[in-house]
Amino acid sequence: MKIKQKPEDFVVEEVGGPEPSKEGPVGLYRLEKRNLATLEAVRLLARHKKLRPRDIAFFGMKDKYALTRQTVSVRGRPLGEVNLAKLRLVPLGRADRMLVPGAFEGNRFEITLRDLSADEADRVARRAERAAAQGLPNLFDAQRFHSVRPAEAGKSGARGRRSPRFIGWHVARGEWESALRIHLAEARPLDRAREKWRKKFLAKHWGEWDACLERLREEEDRAAVKHLAAYPEDFQGAFERLSRELALLYLSAYQSYLFNETLGALVRLACGGEGLFSVPYVAGRLVFFEELPERVRPRFAALRIPLVARDLAWSSEHPGEISLITRELLAAEGLTLGAFKLRAARHVYFPRAERAALVLPEELSCSEASGDELAPGRFKRTLSFCMPKGSYATLLVKFATRGMRGWASSRSAGRGRGGAPRGRGGAPRGRGGAPRDRGGAHAGDGKKDNRPSGDRRGHRGRRKRDS
Repeated sequence: MKIKQKPEDFVVEEVGGPEPSKEGPVGLYRLEKRNLATLEAVRLLARHKKLRPRDIAFFGMKDKYALTRQTVSVRGRPLGEVNLAKLRLVPLGRADRMLVPGAFEGNRFEITLRDLSADEADRVARRAERAAAQGLPNLFDAQRFHSVRPAEAGKSGARGRRSPRFIGWHVARGEWESALRIHLAEARPLDRAREKWRKKFLAKHWGEWDACLERLREEEDRAAVKHLAAYPEDFQGAFERLSRELALLYLSAYQSYLFNETLGALVRLACGGEGLFSVPYVAGRLVFFEELPERVRPRFAALRIPLVARDLAWSSEHPGEISLITRELLAAEGLTLGAFKLRAARHVYFPRAERAALVLPEELSCSEASGDELAPGRFKRTLSFCMPKGSYATLLVKFATRGMRGWASSRSAGRGRGGAPRGRGGAPRGRGGAPRDRGGAHAGDGKKDNRPSGDRRGHRGRRKRDS
């Protein structure tokens, strides 16, 4: 099975939003992008039109390796139509105010699965229909964690042996220098060679702020380093020079990890540890049920789990095991609820929110199996469905394709690591326990991927050309 062989194989269409008018101080536009993250598209548009990125607003992030369409608002003069290599902007009209994050209904997806055998094509349809009928654990999928740095083999940190590096975890502990250093000087596996080389330079010359400044292009990164050049000890002030959107992305990634661990423990408890499977991702393992027991379906359908944030208060609507699992998880992470208040921070905060434990794909349809033009002799099938805002279509793909080889070839899968060891009752145990396995490349078959993070040989071969 293969996914995302070209942008048209993964189409995302935003649903809901304001009706444009003929007048107003804000322009509304339809943004179509290909193989660009939402923040990358905003920065590209801002540079092209000589705007500030903060003058462009959107409802939510959309997948990078896809063809996506969403509404954006731009403060100020009309822009007209924009056509760039990976981006197209079409005027819709005007509005009275900028878009507010999250103020839309959801997304419509068309996802083409390729390189299927005849049996796999039939199985995809059956499993997708089962997921639409019973629902899926409403996990945060791999796309949420592009900002996470995978652990380096053989290295240990405060969170335990070979734990992934979350900027949000360091912020919660008040370790502002570590948080900023991960952002500026630690490469991610998906970074391009030029970016990896730049971050390696910054790591080597950390503290030589004038030299570092010469290597930076992004306005917010330059602002952070300029602040350090003037105030060398104020790493919190430097971190706060990053955009509100980027800081929120980093902190939300850590909240999302904690949510996934809590929901995974609840799924284990609800199913009695039976009929489960898990899929690796960069921060651990995503836990799925094959079939949710009838006796717990109504409860799970109504269950909402609060994200760990400042002033989190448990209400009578939250089952006691949620509080217990969360507190045990935080203790294993070396944190308390009070760490999430971030006193004296300006626009850096852990947002308060609740998230449904179960998500139901709606309006599901599955195309007839047809020949795959990219894989002669094999088949393809397209799944069309809607998901509420904040939920991940790739969860349905992972469920529908369980056991099929080839998930590693999808650009969204990443190179996941194994999950944290478990304590009693399914709650996560400490990060310093048994070493993680290296995670499977395929969804559900447990195959190992022993490649190192980043392609160092390719990096060395390209350094001279990219300099």
